[in-house]
Order: sequence, then C-alpha cells, then structure tokens
Amino acid sequence: MLGGFLSGGPPQLVQVFDTADCAWSPGPSLPGDSHHVNAAVVDGTIHVVGALQGTSFTAVGVTWSWTPSTDPQWTVRAPMPAAANEVVRRPA
Repeated sequence: MLGGFLSGGPPQLVQVFDTADCAWSPGPSLPGDSHHVNAAVVDGTIHVVGALQGTSFTAVGVTWSWTPSTDPQWTVRAPMPAAANEVVRRPA
C-alpha cells in the first residue's frame, strides 16, 4: 500500500503485505506525501510514476523506485516532463 490519506493529510506511508505469512509490515517511507499513486512492478522493482498530492489533488510527475530485496529505501528518479502533469480536458 503506497500513500493514502490520514487526518493530517496524505502520508508518506508504505505498508508491505507478505503473502506467505498473511501479515502487514511497514516499508520505507515514500520520498514525498502522496495519494492515488501510479505504481507498477518490473523485475522485482516497484516503480512509482506520477501521483497526486495534497487535498487539492495536485498532479505531480514524481518517479521513484524501490527494490525490496536489495534497497533499504526509495530512489528518486528523474521526474516526468512537465506536460505529463497537466490534466487534459475534453470538450463536453
């Protein structure tokens, strides 16, 4: 589980579910507060590519990665191009 909402706003929360033990444990905090995180796993590495921040749901082009088997924390990668943060609205 990556990010989310708490009473004080979006946290840097990471919770890891172990399917073998059927138990949750804390993971390393995200590099920034976020919610509605876009994440994918490729070859054992979790990649975050974009998220929303704050209660105004501001789109941010953050990119982070974490390989649980080898990395103690998240790595900040080059951000997405600025145009990727823009919301495209189609005419009604």
